[in-house]
Amino acid sequence: MAGMAGREGGGHGFGDGVAFAALVHRALVRERRRPMRDVAAALGLSYAAFHARVSGRVPFSPAEVSRLLHELPDMRLADCLLRHTRFVAFERPSPSCAAEAGGALAVAAMAMEALAGLVAGLALAAEADGVDPMARLEEVQRAVAALAFVLPQHVDARRRAASRAMPTGMEARATTSAP
Repeated sequence: MAGMAGREGGGHGFGDGVAFAALVHRALVRERRRPMRDVAAALGLSYAAFHARVSGRVPFSPAEVSRLLHELPDMRLADCLLRHTRFVAFERPSPSCAAEAGGALAVAAMAMEALAGLVAGLALAAEADGVDPMARLEEVQRAVAALAFVLPQHVDARRRAASRAMPTGMEARATTSAP
């Protein structure tokens, strides 16, 4: 993508627009995740207008970025947008998934899986994007600390609720001796 050299930011107002466009190009063209024409249509753009964005000549609008992340869910895209912020991108668990699998405990387990994926992705990011994996270590440490704080509180609350629900003393004898 020689045409994108020297266009730092690409006029997006967030993240590095050139890097974002390069990642979209990579996912669609080199990795063949989806046909460009299909994604262009899903974003409501002509092929030519979408190609101008993917090649870095025209910036994606925030609404287009949002629709693009829906059509091409790739953590690298979200991470690129948040690269120079205090924030880290994680896949949002669906509400039905969290409810079915035990609520907050399931969300914490999914967050742990996401952390494992993030750590594994650090090595790939260094190779693919020239990003120093150690630069992301602080983000990982903050996320681990947050989980380490939340998970024990949730487990303790569940244990207390379970112990209150158990019959004790005379109640236990009454329920076992009833015909």
